[in-house]
Amino acid sequence: DRKRILGEIFRLQPEILTFCDPEWDACVRWVGNEDGYADLNNPLVVSSWKFSEKTEGDVALSKPFCVPAECDCKLRSTWFYDLNEDTIKSVDELFGMYEGSVGRGSNFLLNVGPDNHGRICDADKARLLELGEKIRSVYAAPMPYGDVEKDGDFYSVACVGLDEKLQGNVELPLVNRVAICEDMADGQSVKAFKVYVHLPRYRHIRLLTYMGATVGHKTICSIPAVRTPKITVEITDSDGEHKITEIKAYYAK
Repeated sequence: DRKRILGEIFRLQPEILTFCDPEWDACVRWVGNEDGYADLNNPLVVSSWKFSEKTEGDVALSKPFCVPAECDCKLRSTWFYDLNEDTIKSVDELFGMYEGSVGRGSNFLLNVGPDNHGRICDADKARLLELGEKIRSVYAAPMPYGDVEKDGDFYSVACVGLDEKLQGNVELPLVNRVAICEDMADGQSVKAFKVYVHLPRYRHIRLLTYMGATVGHKTICSIPAVRTPKITVEITDSDGEHKITEIKAYYAK
């Protein structure tokens, strides 16, 4: 009785996002693993996807449509409560999962099972708060770079208040993360891109530090720590017109 059930679900909550196989009018798709990571190539519009470990291969859709990926994963080694507090993932691992899910345009769904009293364990709560603090410590305040400037397929941001012609040991922001956002008002466009940094002293030299695939809502690029006066993103493949709205730099310790 799928049609009636779906009708009632969306009548009660019109903005609900359902997570299921295509026949149940899915709004969110399974990323294909339960480890919390999305692929670098992570399109929003798909014509097929693998919706269960029990299915062989991808299930084809009648036509392509927009279904964002969701990265489901466990805080512990089990989905449900067990006496296994020693298996709680470290902050570093969870932070990597955050960057590999949210940082690749997906939703990060971290499972935390209530204990046999129906409560979240203190150890789980503490680790979640540590993760939140880690994310804020890195991404709450971007480094001082200006607005995005476009030149054909190239988008750049320059260090605020810095004369590019000035040479010498001028203090530059130290960065090792670059977050890129795409304007998706007309859909996802970018299919491949490159990230360059200009060197701290030889500023006329542009160094390739990262090659990526899709951008979408947000992609986080991990690069070698470098002090750079300017960051440039080149769109090397796209589906129609592209527009990068944000290029922000951060430093993760």
